[in-house]
Amino acid sequence: MAQQSVRDTSAESHHTNQVSGLADSVSDKILNYLRGKQWVTRRQISEDTGISTATVSGLIKPMLDDGILLERSTKASCPITNRNAFFIRYNSGLRFQEKLL
Repeated sequence: MAQQSVRDTSAESHHTNQVSGLADSVSDKILNYLRGKQWVTRRQISEDTGISTATVSGLIKPMLDDGILLERSTKASCPITNRNAFFIRYNSGLRFQEKLL
C-alpha cells in the first residue's frame, strides 16, 4: 500500500466528516467557543476545544470565506507556540445581519 501524504489523509478525513455530518457538530463546537472570545489562533482553538489543529484549520477556511469568521490581516505571536500566526474571531456583526434576513 502506498503511503499517503498528510494532505491526502486530511482531505480524506474532511470528506468522511462531511458525509457523516460530524463536521457540522465540530464546526458548531468551534463557533460556540469563538463566540465568547476575542482574537485567537487556530492552535488556541485546538488546545481549548480538544479538536486537532488540522481539523480546526480545515473547518475554519469555509467559515472565513463565508464571512462568519474574521481574520487579522497581519500575524502576531501565538501565546501557545510563540510563532507568528494569524488570529481569528467570530464576526459579531453577523448577528445583526441574520436578524435582517
